[in-house]
Amino acid sequence: MSLRIADRLRLGAKEFGRNNVAAALVHFEAVLEIESNHSEALLYRGIIRVRMRQDALAISDLEQVLQGVPDQFDAVTFMALAHKRLGHLALAKSFAERAITLQPRDPTGYNTLGLCCMAMHLPDQAVRAFGLAGSFGLAPGPMYHNLGEAYEMMGRIEDARDAFRMAVEADPGKADNHLSLFRQLQLMAQWDEAVTYMESAHRRFPRLQSITEALATAYGRVGRHIEAESLFKSVCDPGSAPSQNFAAWLQSQGRFDESVELLGQSIEQQPKQGYGYYGLTEARVFSWRDGDLLDKMLAVEEEPGLDPGSRMYLHYAIGRAFDHRGDYEQAMRHWDLANALAFQLFAGNRPFDDRLASSRLEAVTGMFSAEKLQEQSGKGSSSQKPIFVVGMIRSGTTLLDRIIAGGGEARSAGEPQFWIRDADKSYRKWLTSGIDSTDFPELIAGYLRLLDLVSADSCRVIDKMPLNYQHLGAIHMLFPECPIVHIRRNPVDTCLSIHQTCLSAGADYAFQRQSIVAFYMQYLRYMEHWRSVLPPDRLLEIDYEALVTHPEDTIQQVVEFCGLHWSDLYLHPEQSETAIQTPSRWQARRPIYMSSVDRWKRYEPWLGAFGDLKAVTHPPILA
Repeated sequence: MSLRIADRLRLGAKEFGRNNVAAALVHFEAVLEIESNHSEALLYRGIIRVRMRQDALAISDLEQVLQGVPDQFDAVTFMALAHKRLGHLALAKSFAERAITLQPRDPTGYNTLGLCCMAMHLPDQAVRAFGLAGSFGLAPGPMYHNLGEAYEMMGRIEDARDAFRMAVEADPGKADNHLSLFRQLQLMAQWDEAVTYMESAHRRFPRLQSITEALATAYGRVGRHIEAESLFKSVCDPGSAPSQNFAAWLQSQGRFDESVELLGQSIEQQPKQGYGYYGLTEARVFSWRDGDLLDKMLAVEEEPGLDPGSRMYLHYAIGRAFDHRGDYEQAMRHWDLANALAFQLFAGNRPFDDRLASSRLEAVTGMFSAEKLQEQSGKGSSSQKPIFVVGMIRSGTTLLDRIIAGGGEARSAGEPQFWIRDADKSYRKWLTSGIDSTDFPELIAGYLRLLDLVSADSCRVIDKMPLNYQHLGAIHMLFPECPIVHIRRNPVDTCLSIHQTCLSAGADYAFQRQSIVAFYMQYLRYMEHWRSVLPPDRLLEIDYEALVTHPEDTIQQVVEFCGLHWSDLYLHPEQSETAIQTPSRWQARRPIYMSSVDRWKRYEPWLGAFGDLKAVTHPPILA
C-alpha cells in the first residue's frame, strides 16, 4: 500500500472518529480515485453515505465490500439500515439477522434488527431485540428510547412511559426523550407529572419550540392558563410558524376567532398541510379568504408528498366540509379514508382485540358481582364530592358535564384517567387474589387528591370520563355515597359520531366500523351488569334525545339526583367558561340543540356495519 493511501486512510478515520463526516469523505474518495475497489475506503464511504441518507449510493459501496469480504460485520449492519430506509424491509431484516449471526454478542446487530422490526410493524419482536441490545451493552439512552417506541406501537402506554422515563434519566440532553415521555403522559392524562417533567425539560431547552409548547399544553390541562398562554405566545413571534397547539388550546377556551386567525396564518405560511384545515373545520369555518375552504382542501389533497398524519387530518376536515355542504356520500368516503390512516398511525394496523376485551369484561363483572359488592359494603369513603358522568364516547357526556357545571355548585375535572390507569393496578391484583380492602384508603386518598388539584375550593367535582362505565363497580365500592349519571344515545348516532371524530392512540376500537360496533355491544353488556348490581338511588340513566328535546324536565331530574340546588343557569351550558378538552369543544359551547338526533338517517346508504345497530335499543328507563 502506498504511503499516500495510508495517510489518506489515517486522516479519514481520524475525521470520522470526530464525526466530521464531510471531511472524512474527502479523504476516502481520494483513496478511491487511486484504487476504485479499495475495501476499507468503500466501507467508510458506504457508512458515511448511510449517515448522509444517500442510501442507494451506500448500498452500491457496501455491496462491493461484501463481494470481497462476505462476513464484514459493519457492511452487513449498514446494509440493513440503508435497505430499511428505502423500504426494502424484508431484505433489511435479513441483513440484521445476518449481522447477529456474525457477532451474536454485539448490541449493534440487535438494535438494527429492532429498528427493522419497528418499520415492519412487528413491535413484539422489536422489544425482544432492543432488550438483547441493552443486555449486550447498547447505551441505555438509545436502548430505552427505542424500547419505549416499541411499547408505544404495541399500545402498552404504561410500559412506554416507564421506558421513556429511563431514557430521560440516562440521556437528559436528548430532547426527543423528554418529548416522547410527554407524549405518553399526555395519553395517560397524567398532567401533574407532565408539568414536572416538562418544567425540567424547559430549563434545559428554553429555546426549543416543541418543549415550550409541551409545557404550555400541560399548564393548560392543570388550569394554569395564564402561564400556558404566555408560553404559547412566546413561540409565536412574528415570522415564526404559528403554533397549532396554541390554536387547539384557544379552541378549548372557547376563543374560536383567535384560533381561526392563528390557523389561517399557519395555512398561509404552509398551504400543504392537514392540521390547519382540520382546525378550521372544527371551528365550523367553511369559507376562507373569499373562497370555498373545501375547494382549497381538495386541491391540497391532490398534492404529492403529503405525510400520512397531515393527510389523515385533511380527510377528517374534508369529510366535515362535505357534511356541511350536504354531500353525505363524499363526506363518508373521506371519513373512511381518514379512519384508514388513523388505524395505521394510532393503532399500528392492529385490529381491536374483541376476544381480549370480552375476557376483561367477564373478569370485571365477575369481580364486582352483587354478592362481592355487598361483602365490601361500609368500607368505602363517605365523601360526596365526586359526581360521575359516564356513557359511550360521543353520547353527550361533554354536554351533560357542561350543564351540571353551569349551575355553579360543581366544577368539572374533565376526563381524568384515574380509574382507567391508576386503579387498574389494583384490579389486576384483585383478579388473581380477590378484592383487598386494605388497598381502599390509598385509592380513595389518591382520587380525592386528584380532584383537589382540579378544584380544592369546590364541594362537588364532576368526573366525566365516559369510559368509567367499565369501572362502576370499583367506583361505587369506594365512593358509595356518590351519584353516577349514565347518558345514553341512539346506538347508530353514537357509533357514526365515533367514526367521524378524530380520536387518538389508545382508542384502538375507533377506526374500523366492525370494531366500533363490537366495542359498543360490550358497553351495553357492562351497563346491563351495573344496572343489576348497583343501587337504583346511586345510578341515574337519561337519554341524550330526552335531554335535548325536553331539557328542563331532564336537567331538573339530574340536578335533584346529584343533590344540587336548582338554578336557571343549568339551562344555558353555553354560558359556562369551563375549558373543554374533548372533540365536542365547539358543539358544547352552543345552546342546547336537537340537530344531532337521528343524524344517522342522512348516512343510511353508507352505514355498513353500523346498520346492524338499528335494531338495538336501550332498556326502558324506570320511573
